[in-house]
Amino acid sequence: MRPNLEESDPEDLIRENENDFRLHLSEIRDVTMGSTSFWSGGATLKLSIRQGEKLKIVCASSEDLNTALQFLKPVLSKPLPASGNL
Repeated sequence: MRPNLEESDPEDLIRENENDFRLHLSEIRDVTMGSTSFWSGGATLKLSIRQGEKLKIVCASSEDLNTALQFLKPVLSKPLPASGNL
């Protein structure tokens, strides 16, 4: 049986899947936001990271988006530019 995520050590969770990784806020160069669907209330965040790499984060709901934006708040010194090309 899998342990509760709230009780798990984040370092152990990262090691469980080879596709999981850690990203430090200082590695984020740029963030743009676009909508996924009018009805879902979610959005897509597109990050430029490290040495020109791109990362797309799909937030399925407005609650997921708010959580992501709270984590990104330290790197968001200005409003997010909207992008229709996500």
